[in-house]
Amino acid sequence: MDSTQTKALMTRERASPPLNVLLFGLGSRGDVHPFFALGQALQARGHHITFLTLGYFSEQARRLGFEVVEVGSADDYLKWALHPDLWHPRRGFRVMAEITRLISATIYREIEARYEPRRTLIVGTCSIFAARVAQEKLGVPLVTAVLQPALFFSTHESPTLQPFMAGINRYPRWVRRLAMGAAGLTMDRALGPAVNEFRASVGLPPVRNLCDWWFSPQAVVPLFPEWFAAPQPDWPANLRMASFPFYDGSNFAAPSEELAEFIASGDPPLVFTPGSGARNARQFFTASVEACRLLKRRGILLTPFEDQIPPLYDEVRHEPFVNLEWLLPRSAAMIHHGGIGTAADALRAGRPQLLMPMAFDQPDNAARLRRLGVGRSLAPRHFTGPRVARVLSALLESAEVASRCRDYANRLQGAMDLRVGCELIESLGG
Repeated sequence: MDSTQTKALMTRERASPPLNVLLFGLGSRGDVHPFFALGQALQARGHHITFLTLGYFSEQARRLGFEVVEVGSADDYLKWALHPDLWHPRRGFRVMAEITRLISATIYREIEARYEPRRTLIVGTCSIFAARVAQEKLGVPLVTAVLQPALFFSTHESPTLQPFMAGINRYPRWVRRLAMGAAGLTMDRALGPAVNEFRASVGLPPVRNLCDWWFSPQAVVPLFPEWFAAPQPDWPANLRMASFPFYDGSNFAAPSEELAEFIASGDPPLVFTPGSGARNARQFFTASVEACRLLKRRGILLTPFEDQIPPLYDEVRHEPFVNLEWLLPRSAAMIHHGGIGTAADALRAGRPQLLMPMAFDQPDNAARLRRLGVGRSLAPRHFTGPRVARVLSALLESAEVASRCRDYANRLQGAMDLRVGCELIESLGG
């Protein structure tokens, strides 16, 4: 959330008594930072934020003034980031099931210990299954915040859940219905046993159709604009659209002098990242460095895991982390995995995007960016230096892509108000 957004929310009269909002930030940076922004917005309106996260993000959350509860350690985060199947398009759900089994009881206990009727509510994503169980078992009000439109298994405008489904909306609706039904069945088989084991442990019967059950029956807030994904007739009825929640990184360290000098010393660089949680990305970075050589362009490689960086030369440098709000306006293009947070940052900066989607919501985000005319995508097996160079060259030379990027960047200026989400949360608190 940027400074003007914070000031606007601080000067707005609060519409409800102070609440204790149990706010969940679990996942990689792209999953956690939007909840930093939402937490700041609610805090500015006078509410107390209890931020439940993994130890990897706890110090950053404390610096924002949140009360922090660790539901897993920093080592847990790194262990899951290291899992070889995490970004596999099918086996990744098994990793999610393992995580669900490990942390659900802890999350539930923390909610139960903090619940005060008419004073406490929960805000979290669909994947916080223990929060949905707590809403059902304890009666805690719950707002489901949806970061990615891929989580809505619509048969009207269907998400691209796998790369081979890129043309799914050209097929008849009965084909889309079969595809979404198969996706839901896959979800039930992969995650259902872990969810139902936990439900049984608190005395609840098993549930089916997870992709419907995981939305709160009280309130759903998609945190993306309608032009990115328009609501469909079969989305939840209790839904109110918001927009991308941008966290300004106000408690990040300033960019180093060396990086600032590098940026200022030549043409805007290409920025490459496979996501902050990607641990097995050496092929991605090797292709990225080769593409920079072929294009004779400068590059910045972003990852906290330095051991996956190949040998570099003077025009390409590695950084563990840089605030994208600062970096992207100074760049030429963003090359990334298709995470929704990174995609939103690049849209706001008005930069063309080349994506290498792997799993989960990434293929759908890539398909939507292609339809907006601001990016292209390559499958991981095609992400080689020469192909990356060719696609990037076409993107950077296209006047139409540049125009589309400017258009969507302009739409996001002044469209960062989280007021809708805050008011919906407050309405449940009473």
